[in-house]
Amino acid sequence: MGVTWLRFDVRFTGPPEQLSQQSGPLVSKVTFYHADGTPWQMKQDGGGGGGGVNSDGTVAVNENFHFRLLSPVSAGKKQHIVAVVTFNKALGITTPVRFEMEIEPREGIQG
Repeated sequence: MGVTWLRFDVRFTGPPEQLSQQSGPLVSKVTFYHADGTPWQMKQDGGGGGGGVNSDGTVAVNENFHFRLLSPVSAGKKQHIVAVVTFNKALGITTPVRFEMEIEPREGIQG
């Protein structure tokens, strides 16, 4: 049986004036690619977030995104993923950022 879900989590910590006053989510778009540059076939199917004030007065904001893979991947087979993330302009990051990661899909509920 193949793995059919991908969860992508991000956490931001910064000054309250930067993170508390933004409009909308801090990640406006995320696109995933295989190592060869072809896009992963998936559909965003949920997510959430939260946050609060840290003891040093900074603010922490968490966001997570759940994607349903339209082509399941094999459990136990390592995958190289490229994520291109576009951030809310409140963060001061004006161009999409590329992240590369190795994952090992697993059967069952992960979290």
